[in-house]
Amino acid sequence: HLTMVQLFGSTTPKSRRFSMIFEKEGTPLSLREFEQLTGAQWIPVLDFDDFHLFSSIAKKGRKFHQKGKMTPEQLWLGRYYQKEMVSCYEPDVAIRWIDPFLRWGVFATRDFKKMEFIAEYTGKVRKRKPIDEKNAYCFEYILVQGARSSYTIDALDQGGVARYINHSDQP
Repeated sequence: HLTMVQLFGSTTPKSRRFSMIFEKEGTPLSLREFEQLTGAQWIPVLDFDDFHLFSSIAKKGRKFHQKGKMTPEQLWLGRYYQKEMVSCYEPDVAIRWIDPFLRWGVFATRDFKKMEFIAEYTGKVRKRKPIDEKNAYCFEYILVQGARSSYTIDALDQGGVARYINHSDQP
């Protein structure tokens, strides 16, 4: 399995310390304890099944770009957030246990500005399967707006911050 970190040669060691806060019922957790409790490996970047899949997606993306099918917003957002997406960026948030129904949630540890990067949805990038409709952790890997993609990001067994973001009527 190739991750974006492996593909682009980041110098971030696997054993690096996280500044991210993980806690359950007020008790701080190590990354290892958090992974054991959630049953999901922590990965801050996209994980591609293999280099062929990554190459295929990159080629399709280049073709869409050359044909002018990517929206100006997509192009701008990609450039604007590129550094955060490839650097294992860690936002100032805590991931805390909420309750048995909602489970885990992400809580800001400071006020964020409008358009400030929080997280990219990460997980295993692979071909979409019919069973994915029943997996709440699968999201379509969109190449261009308005075009259905045959790829998905599956965060069931692995993912990062965005995997734990929940909606609140009182943010």
